[in-house]
Amino acid sequence: MLTLQDKNIIITGASSGIGKECAILASKIGARVILIARNKEKLETTLSSMSGKGHIVLANDVTDYEKLKNDLSEIIETDFKCINGIVHCAGREMTKPFFLTKAEHFRELLEVHLIAGLELIRFCSKKDYLSEEGASYVFISSIMAELGSAGLSSHCASKSAITSTVKALALELASKKVRINSVEPGYVMTD
Repeated sequence: MLTLQDKNIIITGASSGIGKECAILASKIGARVILIARNKEKLETTLSSMSGKGHIVLANDVTDYEKLKNDLSEIIETDFKCINGIVHCAGREMTKPFFLTKAEHFRELLEVHLIAGLELIRFCSKKDYLSEEGASYVFISSIMAELGSAGLSSHCASKSAITSTVKALALELASKKVRINSVEPGYVMTD
């Protein structure tokens, strides 16, 4: 049986959908979780469904890099000591016909879906925070990275960027005993 006993895991987008379910499951199989999302009330709801103790709620926008790094530094140094894994689920939905999609829409989704996860990985892969046994990082991508869909050009672009970036990072971070993967789910029924 899969276990995350005594592992310290960061899950972004933990206030709803896939991120929420990942946090609940990780807690059930023994992990201590840092739950990150913008909405503290929804994070508290996720926390109330989790098993075990020692989980920490961090209401933060994943694209506010300096604040996120400062808050995580304090948590890791005080409570967690190291990070064993990250599940980057933070995301935003945007359906717009291509001719109404502007450059800033592409940038917004790339920043949340890809760049925020990369910044988190860079931060947690520092020698001071990385577990001696290495770590496992997972990006939640989308089947739309492969299929595409009308009205989702910015979403598809950002999810496709995850797929290729993860391949490069897997090669680059292997020497640090870091595994990195992406998962491409289809549509998921959420609130």
